[in-house]
Amino acid sequence: MALASPFLPLDLLLPFKPKAKVPEVQISTSVLPCCLLAQPFPPAGSLSQDENFQLVVPNSVTVEEGLCVLIPCTFTYPLSFQNSHEALAFWFQEEGGSQGDPVATNDPNRPVKDWSRDRFNLTGNPQMDNCSLSIDYARAGDSRKYLFRVEKGPHLRYEFLNYKVFVNVTALTRVPEIDIPETLESGHPVNLTCSAPWVCGRMLTPTFSWLWRGLYQCPGTPQSSAFLFTPGPQDHGTNLTCRVTIPGAATAEKTVRLNVSYAPQDLTIQALWENQRNTARNLPGTSSSLTALEGESLRLICSSKGNPPADLRWTWKGRVLSLSRPRDPGVLELLLPYLGEENEGEYTCHAQNPLGTRNVSLNLSVQYPPRLLNSSCFWDLKGLNCNCSTQAKPPPTLRWWVAGEAVEGNVSGDPQVSSAKSGLWTVSILSLKRELDDGFSLRCEVSNPHGAHTLTLLPGPDLKTSLLNQYAKGMTQGAIYGVGITALVSLCLFLFTVKMLKKKGGDSKTEVSKLHDNTEADYINLVSNDLPPNQHRESKPDNPCSPRSPAAICRSEALATHLEMKRSGRGFRGETRG
Repeated sequence: MALASPFLPLDLLLPFKPKAKVPEVQISTSVLPCCLLAQPFPPAGSLSQDENFQLVVPNSVTVEEGLCVLIPCTFTYPLSFQNSHEALAFWFQEEGGSQGDPVATNDPNRPVKDWSRDRFNLTGNPQMDNCSLSIDYARAGDSRKYLFRVEKGPHLRYEFLNYKVFVNVTALTRVPEIDIPETLESGHPVNLTCSAPWVCGRMLTPTFSWLWRGLYQCPGTPQSSAFLFTPGPQDHGTNLTCRVTIPGAATAEKTVRLNVSYAPQDLTIQALWENQRNTARNLPGTSSSLTALEGESLRLICSSKGNPPADLRWTWKGRVLSLSRPRDPGVLELLLPYLGEENEGEYTCHAQNPLGTRNVSLNLSVQYPPRLLNSSCFWDLKGLNCNCSTQAKPPPTLRWWVAGEAVEGNVSGDPQVSSAKSGLWTVSILSLKRELDDGFSLRCEVSNPHGAHTLTLLPGPDLKTSLLNQYAKGMTQGAIYGVGITALVSLCLFLFTVKMLKKKGGDSKTEVSKLHDNTEADYINLVSNDLPPNQHRESKPDNPCSPRSPAAICRSEALATHLEMKRSGRGFRGETRG
């Protein structure tokens, strides 16, 4: 038989008959947001071991860590113990029983355990037979059984040993709520509110913390906190967290991802070469320059950040080349498959969304290696004259190779070289008066950073013999032409004399016909096989009856020599080497 107190045997107080145990009733905080309130006593709880000492209390309650729970409790005792003395109520943990300090009591002279102080409170009024117990900020260590004891006057000391209350503390599942607009606008301040309506308790105040670019603690009510901040483009897609810390108990937090709208920014162009180089290059800034080689394939990729994603388009010389597609927002490609000079110019990428517009441009320059154009040589009585013309981007460097020696720039003497540049063109003229050996060679070489090209104008070990033979034939032909010209002049004088005599003698008039002869003058064009030949230039000779100056006679001899060279079928053809 159990004892009602350490001082008085239970059978001396009042005989009793144990009641059958009432089924256990679970009470969960999932139903009540703050505290668990009293349940109707029947059928919950258990009766004491004596029908005259009754205790109605739930067998167990469940509470989440950091929350509060109210354990309803009532008791009765025999009328013989009812007196004017104050009823003192005590709650003890099962371990140690009433020998230790209680977790809660209304006895001001009885200390309570440190870990339960200010959290375990006897909320019921023992004078009204109410022994209800509240637990604030439940901790995991609170999970155990508890028993109740009542004292009244010098004779009543009674513990209800048979039925104890089990407190089950589970992990906290509640999270705070953040009141935030669906979309934030960059640069506009916004006031956010974090609330935790399930927070309870009287003595301790939870702490609200905001995690955004650091840790902030903002004052507020025990159940809410406000946070004022101004978002920027860099905050889009980042996290903002509200954390609620219950002192000595648990921590709960809520994280939201920020949706910040902002105008297009970070607009960039990436150039990707797809053939020989197969490399990529990022072009910073709002305006850049780009150099590519003729024949390359170039892919220009424009990318932009913005929320909502910006619409992109490529323009060139005022024309729209490409528009962005919804399936790939923020990125737009432009393919230039085979670059030529016609692709040069400024390419601009435009980005636009409801909050603004942004542009970025690049100036494309297409370069190419040297091209040899209209290069030729001709021979006159003074010597050999050759010209070499080239075009390249960037402008090329031109040099002559005369008998294996390099000649560059403007040079006087023998050889004499005159060079000029205009834009992408370079022209050089070489005059050579020296006697040419059999092994003489003449080459024109042009180069720039993208390549070099060489044109062989005069190769040939038999050059001297060929030139001398042609010159000798020209001299012979010139002599023949000289005799013919002398005869023509004599004939003209004779006819003129006869005419004058007839005019004086009144004889009949005689008409004299003028003789016409078309003489063709041309250059010996020595060019590469892949270039078009020069256009022939035609000139009409002077009147054969007119006086001829020494210069005219020399020109006639040179032309005669040249024509003889053409008739003989002997000439010089250039050979190109890339």
